[in-house]
Amino acid sequence: MRKIRRLIMALNIIFFAWLILAGNQPSTAISTSDDDLCAEQKCSPDGPAVRFPFVLQGKQPEYCGHDSSFNLHCDQLNRTILELPSSSIKVQVTNISYLSQMMEVLSVETCFAKHLRDLDISATPFWYDSPESYQYELPGFLNGNNYSLFNCSSARADNGYFWSKVDCLENNGYNVHATYQDMGIPYVAEVMESCTKMYDVKLVTGTLFQTDFLELFWSLPLCRKCELHGGICRWKGGSRNEIGCLRGNKHQSGILKKRLFISGKFCGFSFFLYLKPAED
Repeated sequence: MRKIRRLIMALNIIFFAWLILAGNQPSTAISTSDDDLCAEQKCSPDGPAVRFPFVLQGKQPEYCGHDSSFNLHCDQLNRTILELPSSSIKVQVTNISYLSQMMEVLSVETCFAKHLRDLDISATPFWYDSPESYQYELPGFLNGNNYSLFNCSSARADNGYFWSKVDCLENNGYNVHATYQDMGIPYVAEVMESCTKMYDVKLVTGTLFQTDFLELFWSLPLCRKCELHGGICRWKGGSRNEIGCLRGNKHQSGILKKRLFISGKFCGFSFFLYLKPAED
């Protein structure tokens, strides 16, 4: 009889250990139908993961997103596309940081500079640079200032302090240079002798004269605190009035407590049998 009790005790200890290990496995989803429908989606395996406040049209219900400004879709090349409504310019989203509330975008036509006159995000929740990053990105090019573009028959091989060559705007042997309206033009007059002014633009970020890379930030909805603690934002209670924070760790902790309670009862019962005097 004592051998049987010891066997029961050993089996319960093994069962207890299994419950602990099983409880430590990460939770990947919250068990509600809405959350399953709003789970992260991608246009391609290496594309950005799309979730609230964004919605990937055709793969997630519309209510999964914050509003239409955050609507994304997949194009025929499986790229993640955002369309800026005021300018009808389409950009490819290559990365989304939900903690920083920032996304990286590329021009689908490989030259953002072509769209500088039409690029307008005033009707969207996005801005170009974070409030802390008001800095010189190229020599002499400060974000948010007005610049003039010149079509030149000859070009310098290097960039000056107040002017920069815009490679992607070159056409038929002519080169395009950009210079700061207030300070640049007087200093580069000798360089611009063979140039014709094209048009003025408001520079949104200095990198656009040399790259097709752009960072867009958003401030609302504010979900940094939720993301920092390992949660994800969603509309609360199925409504579109209040945003809640779903925490996978908290959900998993509740499951673990239940498992510990059950296994504790089993171990307690087996220990009672072990201590009970044998009748034979």
